[in-house]
Amino acid sequence: MLRLLFFTGCIVTASVAVASLIKNGRVKVALAVLLVGMAGVFSAAIIVRNRNGTEPASLARKVRTLLTEVGGTKEVYKEADQIFERFGVDRLYWFNPSDLKQFPALSALGDVDFISPKDQRSTAYIQVRIHPPNDHYLIYILDSNTASSNTPPSAVRVDSRICASR
Repeated sequence: MLRLLFFTGCIVTASVAVASLIKNGRVKVALAVLLVGMAGVFSAAIIVRNRNGTEPASLARKVRTLLTEVGGTKEVYKEADQIFERFGVDRLYWFNPSDLKQFPALSALGDVDFISPKDQRSTAYIQVRIHPPNDHYLIYILDSNTASSNTPPSAVRVDSRICASR
């Protein structure tokens, strides 16, 4: 909402400036101000729209598609629960490739980085980096035993225990 007000304010200010310049006979300068203003607003709109690469709904669709390709959320949850049970949720744990040989669905998602431990503000989660060509994002698989309504920072809820962010 604030962005919309900001852009509206910029457009109104530019319009007033252009009208004043035209009134004073400076048409070429007015056209230059108008073109620069339009380019700025257009660029800002693109940046805001693509600030995180895609809109949250699009990111959620991509993650749901990927989850289906690796066996579905049930399989991912089953493997995630086994990982939480095996490695714990009380400390940060960085995975080695050999740690994940028994977890094909999670390994197929992308690069399984670590378990982030639970704390007062958030649940424990497994972070997975996804990096298809020209597109990078993170998936967080939340622990069901330390579940919290909080999601990792700037993450979009995809499923009851899965979030994603850019």
